[in-house]
Amino acid sequence: MKIYIPLLVLILCLACEKDPTIPLGKGNFPNIATIDISAIIGSTALSGVQINSIPTNYILQEKGICWALSPNPTTDNHALSISPSANGQINLRDLIPNTKYYARAYGKFNNTYYYGPEVSFTSANQEVSLSNGLVAYFPLNGSSVDFSSSKNNMTGNAIYGSGRKGIKNTAVSFNGTSSYYLRVASPINLPTGNSPYTMSFWFYSNNWKLNAALGGYGISNVNLSSNYLKTITTLGFNHYHWNFDKDIAIGLYPNAWTHLVVTYDGSSEKYYINSTYRFLWDHPTVKLSINPTVMSLGCRISLPPSSGILEFFNGYVDEFRIYNRALSQSEVTTLYNY
Repeated sequence: MKIYIPLLVLILCLACEKDPTIPLGKGNFPNIATIDISAIIGSTALSGVQINSIPTNYILQEKGICWALSPNPTTDNHALSISPSANGQINLRDLIPNTKYYARAYGKFNNTYYYGPEVSFTSANQEVSLSNGLVAYFPLNGSSVDFSSSKNNMTGNAIYGSGRKGIKNTAVSFNGTSSYYLRVASPINLPTGNSPYTMSFWFYSNNWKLNAALGGYGISNVNLSSNYLKTITTLGFNHYHWNFDKDIAIGLYPNAWTHLVVTYDGSSEKYYINSTYRFLWDHPTVKLSINPTVMSLGCRISLPPSSGILEFFNGYVDEFRIYNRALSQSEVTTLYNY
């Protein structure tokens, strides 16, 4: 009996193996090749998959490429598939600037994923203007890490889903309950007092209810000390500074991703929807006194770090950014197209 134990263990290990890599150059296996990375421009790069020599007992159901920030990416990370009969080139999208990625092609045969050899590359640098004054940057590509130099990483419960460009795990999803939101207490480098700022979101609202907080920063027990953006029922939004608020009732886009940018130069707040300038809130005699002792997404936190957590958002948020200056119209347009 003992002589069969090693064989049994080997069989069990092979049966439990997940996402195997197809050996290359073997006549009884498909040959999966990862196309070299090229055309690294903006937040994109070009790669793809090539599959040759498919044995008759292998049925190709899907092919594509997957990528991640760590080696050996799988379809559980970021992935794009194409038709089994389509051309093998694939445009990797929604890449974090100046970041090392790992990618490999895959094929799904007989309900099992197999992977080709891995390649690595570094994404393009962000345009200089979009790096200037960037004090918080959350790509939300599968994590709540702050990719700015401030490193104000958020914690909390969140689900990651497809973002504005349709890539898996590139946006954070909230379900409108107290169980799902992200926050960080005592963030550093955020604009304070009446300082200029820009706050930018991509978002998709599942429920246009009153006072559902996309996110923002600051406390809510001192006048003018908070800076949050919230949805309202008229497909618009509320800009909340605590006892100094403004309903922006312009129609946004139900059932669609929307880019919302707010800039402040010390006296006027400007609002851009999908890169188009739409509204001005001019209050030169009223000065903000923002106290950024907390920052959150998917809710508003009135008394940080853990009291007064309310106004939970139901929907998706992608690409959350804060700058310590007011972006120009051309910069907002560049950000929208990034």
